[in-house]
Amino acid sequence: MATQVAKGGSSGGGGGSSGGGGGMEGKYCIVTGANSGIGFEVTRGLMQRGAHVVMACRNTAACEAAAERLRAEGLPGSCACRRLDLEDHSSIRAFAAQQADELAAAAAGPSAGGRSGAPHGRSQAAAGRGRIDVLVNNAGVMGVAPAPDGSDRHLTANHLGPYLLTRLLLPHMTAAPPLPSPAPACASAATAASTSAQANGSAAGSGDASGSSGKGEGAGAGDRAAGAGAGAGGGGGGRVVNVASRAHYGGRLALVTGPPGSEAIANDIRHWWWQYARSKLCNVLFTAELQRRYGAGGGGGKEGGGGAGGRYGITATAVSPGLVDTGIFRYLLPEWAQWLKAPLRPLGLFKTPAQGAEVVIYAASSPDLDVTSSLTPRGSAGGHTPLFLHGCREMQPSAAARDPRLAADLWRVSAALVGLPEEDAP
Repeated sequence: MATQVAKGGSSGGGGGSSGGGGGMEGKYCIVTGANSGIGFEVTRGLMQRGAHVVMACRNTAACEAAAERLRAEGLPGSCACRRLDLEDHSSIRAFAAQQADELAAAAAGPSAGGRSGAPHGRSQAAAGRGRIDVLVNNAGVMGVAPAPDGSDRHLTANHLGPYLLTRLLLPHMTAAPPLPSPAPACASAATAASTSAQANGSAAGSGDASGSSGKGEGAGAGDRAAGAGAGAGGGGGGRVVNVASRAHYGGRLALVTGPPGSEAIANDIRHWWWQYARSKLCNVLFTAELQRRYGAGGGGGKEGGGGAGGRYGITATAVSPGLVDTGIFRYLLPEWAQWLKAPLRPLGLFKTPAQGAEVVIYAASSPDLDVTSSLTPRGSAGGHTPLFLHGCREMQPSAAARDPRLAADLWRVSAALVGLPEEDAP
């Protein structure tokens, strides 16, 4: 029987009130693409729960305007804007270095408050205590033309950028304590009906399209409800939430894993939709390998990848917000046909950005993210951290996304492409 993941508490969405859902007081979170759409609502939801949120955005003016809107709501948490361009590796490295400096200052004491960017003189020492508790890789692109050098910008912005960012920030995500109760409720989980469709089957072109600009959804694979486990998820480390998509079911990935210096992701896909689907497949594969290498129960070992498993105790989850009306139809429909959205809204086919943010907030803040469900391997003890959530329900990802060798190879190739070693130094 299907069991829902969420229980009790306040609405999982950002909502509009400043009601204190609690549970994230003193937590230090980073949300990319936080100035609009789902990222904005995720920021609001985390601030409602008392967190300090670094809004990492390419457009700093838009970020500051969004931050002022949130501060004006009088939410319990705080926020600060920092510039980050996920298509520019130098920008990513500068952002990571800036975070390292600010976290070190925060760990030193309240005198670091002036550097935090938090309103009302709050210091980062009161939020995070020198470490990162949550990283939400939300920003992305969709429907964009190739870069001047012919490379796929979907791959650069949606996978390689977040991969580099996460790797650089991982050392600052150690020893995060378990999240306190109560768990945030997720309205979409409370109302979603279980399905008997095959969890690993999907038409190649189906799925939802997620990125900083919005989400689009088709007939994805059937989902499985995730039952809440008893313990606090995360096992003592920070959390990484990768905003993926059911579009990954249509993704295919070809890697060049030859001698050092020859590693590459084959640039053999020309249509933007399939480029996007490939980038979302990379999101889920990256999440799987992040779980294996750095999760609380990560085993390390060369067969799957590195030997750092368990060192950080990271909880990593890929999430699919579903069909959210945040601007995606400017890619799927020509400008003259945008009016077609209007008659669809009353049918409930679109989620609001706040509703789409629910699963992201749930994955970022729920103390019981470790779950047992119909996807738990038979005979296994206890729960597991779900790899892929759709609408706050666990869904089995595609066969390609569950291929451990492909995940390990993608990790190695990605490390080479961004100029990092495969494994972090001990």
